[in-house]
Amino acid sequence: MRAGIAVASSVARLAAALLVFVATARFALSAVTGTVARTAPDLVPSAIKDRPIVTADPPRPAPKPPPAGPTAVRGASLRIPVVVSIGKDRSEVRINGTEVGHSPYVGEVSCKAGETIRIELIPKTGTSRQFLRECAPGAVRLTED
Repeated sequence: MRAGIAVASSVARLAAALLVFVATARFALSAVTGTVARTAPDLVPSAIKDRPIVTADPPRPAPKPPPAGPTAVRGASLRIPVVVSIGKDRSEVRINGTEVGHSPYVGEVSCKAGETIRIELIPKTGTSRQFLRECAPGAVRLTED
Protein backbone atom coordinates (compact mmCIF):
# COMPACT_ATOMS: atom_id res chain seq x y z
CA MET A 1 0.00 0.00 0.00
CA ARG A 2 2.76 2.46 0.95
CA ALA A 3 4.72 1.56 -2.17
CA GLY A 4 1.67 2.40 -4.33
CA ILE A 5 1.22 5.77 -2.62
CA ALA A 6 4.94 6.54 -3.06
CA VAL A 7 4.74 5.72 -6.78
CA ALA A 8 1.58 7.83 -7.20
CA SER A 9 3.28 10.72 -5.36
CA SER A 10 6.33 10.51 -7.64
CA VAL A 11 4.14 10.43 -10.75
CA ALA A 12 2.16 13.44 -9.52
CA ARG A 13 5.36 15.43 -8.87
CA LEU A 14 6.71 14.51 -12.29
CA ALA A 15 3.43 15.57 -13.94
CA ALA A 16 3.46 18.89 -12.05
CA ALA A 17 7.08 19.56 -13.05
CA LEU A 18 6.24 18.77 -16.67
CA LEU A 19 3.28 21.19 -16.63
CA VAL A 20 5.45 23.96 -15.16
CA PHE A 21 8.10 23.30 -17.84
CA VAL A 22 5.54 23.43 -20.66
CA ALA A 23 4.00 26.67 -19.37
CA THR A 24 7.43 28.28 -18.94
CA ALA A 25 8.49 27.23 -22.43
CA ARG A 26 5.27 28.68 -23.88
CA PHE A 27 5.78 32.05 -22.21
CA ALA A 28 9.44 32.13 -23.22
CA LEU A 29 8.54 31.40 -26.86
CA SER A 30 5.87 34.09 -26.81
CA ALA A 31 8.30 36.64 -25.34
CA VAL A 32 10.98 35.87 -27.91
CA THR A 33 8.51 36.00 -30.79
CA GLY A 34 7.11 39.33 -29.59
CA THR A 35 10.56 40.83 -29.17
CA VAL A 36 11.63 39.71 -32.64
CA ALA A 37 8.40 41.06 -34.13
CA ARG A 38 9.05 44.49 -32.59
CA THR A 39 12.79 44.74 -33.26
CA ALA A 40 13.22 42.88 -36.58
CA PRO A 41 9.87 42.58 -38.36
CA ASP A 42 11.49 41.25 -41.55
CA LEU A 43 12.52 38.04 -39.70
CA VAL A 44 8.96 37.19 -38.68
CA PRO A 45 7.15 34.53 -40.76
CA SER A 46 4.19 35.83 -42.77
CA ALA A 47 1.69 33.82 -40.68
CA ILE A 48 2.75 35.76 -37.59
CA LYS A 49 3.02 39.16 -39.36
CA ASP A 50 -0.74 39.31 -39.80
CA ARG A 51 -1.33 39.15 -36.03
CA PRO A 52 -1.52 42.40 -34.11
CA ILE A 53 1.47 43.09 -31.88
CA VAL A 54 0.51 43.51 -28.24
CA THR A 55 2.94 45.53 -26.19
CA ALA A 56 3.37 45.28 -22.45
CA ASP A 57 2.75 48.99 -21.91
CA PRO A 58 0.04 50.35 -24.22
CA PRO A 59 0.24 54.10 -24.82
CA ARG A 60 -1.75 56.08 -22.30
CA PRO A 61 -3.78 59.11 -23.23
CA ALA A 62 -2.63 62.46 -21.88
CA PRO A 63 -4.32 63.35 -18.60
CA LYS A 64 -7.30 65.64 -18.96
CA PRO A 65 -7.06 69.03 -17.29
CA PRO A 66 -9.16 69.26 -14.16
CA PRO A 67 -12.61 70.64 -14.79
CA ALA A 68 -13.32 74.13 -13.65
CA GLY A 69 -14.49 73.80 -10.08
CA PRO A 70 -17.79 75.06 -8.85
CA THR A 71 -17.87 78.56 -7.50
CA ALA A 72 -19.74 79.80 -4.48
CA VAL A 73 -21.23 83.18 -3.71
CA ARG A 74 -18.86 85.08 -1.44
CA GLY A 75 -20.01 84.69 2.17
CA ALA A 76 -22.07 81.53 1.51
CA SER A 77 -21.73 78.83 4.17
CA LEU A 78 -19.70 75.82 3.02
CA ARG A 79 -18.65 72.54 4.54
CA ILE A 80 -15.47 71.36 2.85
CA PRO A 81 -13.22 68.32 3.37
CA VAL A 82 -9.72 68.83 4.76
CA VAL A 83 -6.90 66.31 4.16
CA VAL A 84 -3.56 66.73 5.95
CA SER A 85 -0.86 64.20 5.10
CA ILE A 86 2.35 66.16 5.60
CA GLY A 87 4.76 66.54 8.46
CA LYS A 88 5.62 64.05 11.15
CA ASP A 89 2.99 61.44 12.03
CA ARG A 90 0.91 62.24 15.08
CA SER A 91 1.50 66.00 14.79
CA GLU A 92 -1.33 68.05 16.26
CA VAL A 93 -3.64 69.59 13.65
CA ARG A 94 -5.47 72.83 14.44
CA ILE A 95 -7.93 74.57 12.17
CA ASN A 96 -8.59 78.23 12.95
CA GLY A 97 -7.06 77.71 16.40
CA THR A 98 -9.17 74.66 17.37
CA GLU A 99 -7.48 71.29 17.79
CA VAL A 100 -9.22 68.83 15.46
CA GLY A 101 -6.92 65.80 15.60
CA HIS A 102 -3.51 64.47 14.66
CA SER A 103 -1.81 63.87 11.34
CA PRO A 104 -2.54 62.21 9.07
CA TYR A 105 -5.93 63.91 9.32
CA VAL A 106 -9.11 63.69 7.25
CA GLY A 107 -12.11 65.76 8.30
CA GLU A 108 -14.38 68.65 7.43
CA VAL A 109 -14.49 72.34 8.25
CA SER A 110 -17.39 74.77 8.10
CA CYS A 111 -16.53 78.17 6.70
CA LYS A 112 -17.86 81.02 4.61
CA ALA A 113 -16.83 81.26 0.95
CA GLY A 114 -13.87 83.59 0.50
CA GLU A 115 -12.73 83.61 4.13
CA THR A 116 -9.25 82.38 5.05
CA ILE A 117 -8.78 79.02 6.76
CA ARG A 118 -5.71 78.77 9.01
CA ILE A 119 -4.34 75.24 9.41
CA GLU A 120 -1.54 74.69 11.92
CA LEU A 121 0.58 71.56 12.10
CA ILE A 122 2.32 71.24 15.48
CA PRO A 123 4.75 68.30 15.84
CA LYS A 124 5.70 66.92 19.27
CA THR A 125 9.25 68.13 18.60
CA GLY A 126 10.40 70.68 16.07
CA THR A 127 8.91 73.77 14.48
CA SER A 128 5.22 74.20 13.88
CA ARG A 129 3.96 75.07 10.40
CA GLN A 130 1.03 77.25 9.41
CA PHE A 131 -0.90 77.14 6.13
CA LEU A 132 -3.48 79.63 4.89
CA ARG A 133 -6.10 78.48 2.39
CA GLU A 134 -9.18 80.16 0.99
CA CYS A 135 -12.58 78.65 1.76
CA ALA A 136 -13.94 77.54 -1.62
CA PRO A 137 -15.85 74.53 -2.95
CA GLY A 138 -13.63 71.46 -3.20
CA ALA A 139 -11.20 69.81 -0.82
CA VAL A 140 -8.34 71.49 1.01
CA ARG A 141 -5.33 69.20 0.70
CA LEU A 142 -1.98 69.56 2.43
CA THR A 143 0.18 66.81 0.96
CA GLU A 144 3.86 66.22 0.21
CA ASP A 145 4.40 66.52 -3.55
